[in-house]
Amino acid sequence: MTYVSPATCRFRVLGRSLQGAQSAGQECEREENRIEAICHRDRIQAVVQAICVVHPYQTPAIAIYPTLTGE
Repeated sequence: MTYVSPATCRFRVLGRSLQGAQSAGQECEREENRIEAICHRDRIQAVVQAICVVHPYQTPAIAIYPTLTGE
């Protein structure tokens, strides 16, 4: 199961160049999609790898939370 929500991402540019940034340390804001996926524990590695393959820049923000389903 996957959810996609529009989101505003705010961040500060680090030492690496970023398209549209004037200099390191500059604060930027971009419209992005927040993607949430629910999967079984044994699929987490495959889901994370798939995200990294299609993500448009170097380091995607990934947070993994276990859920209790009553099983």
